[in-house]
Amino acid sequence: MTATLQTPRTTVKRLPKRGAYDRVTVEAIVDEALICHVGFVVDGQPVVIPTIHWRGGEELYFHGSAASRMLRSLKGGIDACVTVTLLDGLVLARSAFHHSMNYRSVVVFGKAREVTDPAERATALDSLVEHVCALCAAHMGRRDSCATHASAGRSRRAVRRGDRDTGVCGGIPKGEE
Repeated sequence: MTATLQTPRTTVKRLPKRGAYDRVTVEAIVDEALICHVGFVVDGQPVVIPTIHWRGGEELYFHGSAASRMLRSLKGGIDACVTVTLLDGLVLARSAFHHSMNYRSVVVFGKAREVTDPAERATALDSLVEHVCALCAAHMGRRDSCATHASAGRSRRAVRRGDRDTGVCGGIPKGEE
């Protein structure tokens, strides 16, 4: 396991003391957040799509409709950037110029691969339900009361696993550096 996820591509340039590159920090941010944004380029135009993400071990997963532009484009092996952000608070100053936000974020660069193995896919989709329901203790174990992923909806969903080729960077909110 890599001790640091820092690479030249992921190194914070402005306020570098706020960057953290250890796996524990990065995974904590990914696990707490419910939404990510997937960036990629299609026909020379940048596109950023919000979607659900979750982590399985050291793998980052996200899903969507198999017919979506995002998943069809990523299936071609193009470069992508996944950003996960947690907003910790608003900083309101006397001057609007000095308003700010405290946030933590993770940026992952790499290529996405479709999860086609039925066992990995089922495990990944079960993990998705648990990740989304984790905020409400009453719904933990929800996957056991939902229709199975073998149902008709399964064929309309695609799961992608991010193959990280350059690493991850996690931001630390101001005052915690």
